[in-house]
Amino acid sequence: MRIALLMMLLLAPLTAAEMTTAQARRLEGLIAALTDPRKPINEPAIVGLVALGPDVLPDLNVLAADPEPGVRGRVALVAAGIGGPETMPLLKRMVEDRSDYVREVATLALGQTRTKKAYALLKPRLQDSVPEVRDSAALAMGQLGDLRAIEDLTLWHSAGGALAGLDLKTYPEGDRQRKRIMKSMQASLKALTMRPDAIPVIIELLPGLAPDRQRSLLEASWEIGDPRLSPVLADALYQGESVIRRSAAVSLAANGDGRALKALCRVATDDSVLAVREAAAHSLRSLTGHRAAAGPAWKLWWDNHAGAVAAMTARDEFIAALYDPSHKVTKEDLAGFTPEQLMPLVEGTIGGGAPWWSGVAWRALRTDDATRWTPFLAQQLASEPRERRQVAFVVLLDALGDPAAKPILAARLEALTQQRDEPGMRRQGSLYAALFLAVHGQPAPL
Repeated sequence: MRIALLMMLLLAPLTAAEMTTAQARRLEGLIAALTDPRKPINEPAIVGLVALGPDVLPDLNVLAADPEPGVRGRVALVAAGIGGPETMPLLKRMVEDRSDYVREVATLALGQTRTKKAYALLKPRLQDSVPEVRDSAALAMGQLGDLRAIEDLTLWHSAGGALAGLDLKTYPEGDRQRKRIMKSMQASLKALTMRPDAIPVIIELLPGLAPDRQRSLLEASWEIGDPRLSPVLADALYQGESVIRRSAAVSLAANGDGRALKALCRVATDDSVLAVREAAAHSLRSLTGHRAAAGPAWKLWWDNHAGAVAAMTARDEFIAALYDPSHKVTKEDLAGFTPEQLMPLVEGTIGGGAPWWSGVAWRALRTDDATRWTPFLAQQLASEPRERRQVAFVVLLDALGDPAAKPILAARLEALTQQRDEPGMRRQGSLYAALFLAVHGQPAPL
């Protein structure tokens, strides 16, 4: 009880008048509590010191020389909680600490520094002789967000590199350590590759990596959903190792466009490895809607569609360029394509593609002339059987702001209102609500 009361007093908020003197006393109390080995005392002290921010760093620098590794480890935890580049001088010392535990915590804390200088300290820790430090380095690389780490993290199959086998505990604990490091590296690699600015890095790195690292990077790309990757993935379909060809084929399901179809059709038709042919056929089914199995059927499909695919190359390149959030698009650029050709913008706006694509696609749609889109979206609304997508088309027609869309939506609402007593109406409540809001500018009455 007395311990809890003491910590409540230490962490109590201060009035403005008390701030200078009382904060100094409070800091002294928190520093003292940080050196206490008892968790009920030192854990609230960690929270309190973090709350005080960078002002406590001079005191932490002193405590970093404490003979007790537990104290030094708690200093590193406070630095991790404070974060920011101001903590770099302290953490630079602590990642060289004689205690493995302190180095583990300090390495993880580097991920919160938000400075490129931390990468140079993390890179060698990814091959540290102590597995816990490697694990911390892998996690910190993902948190730091420095894209240079992508190449390093492609070593996840070997759990870090040449030194990864050192200091592992005996089996089965050593095997668990290795798997933990591999999972941390995979998670950080995926986190980094799921950023829009990572795509140029992947495109540059992929062709020059060793096969095992190519595989790592390809697998990390499977769920990105950015067609800027389509050409480099199509090139990877011609690699010598079947595992690379298969991984590239799988990745094209999410990242491919028309520019990869010729290579995919060739692989689905006559690759020497069944798993590669099937992966290519799966991606082709996703990209084209044609349901053929792996085999000569895809050669026939290509022979029938090669001209149409080639005619869409300029459109594919245009859409792929838009995936870069910094790319500027004009109304004149968009006017070079029909709304039907620009359907990927609609699909992106309602939730398809990479995580950042919906916002970028909507920005492009808003740039275009809304009157071009009203007939096309009205046709999509009329022919779409799924209510969720019908609602999306209603919202888009309303949001684009073309006055000609209002009568179309009003007629749709009137037709739906007349069906309210029919059983199917109960299944279209969301559509009715969206239409009513679009037409009347207020929610539908209950």
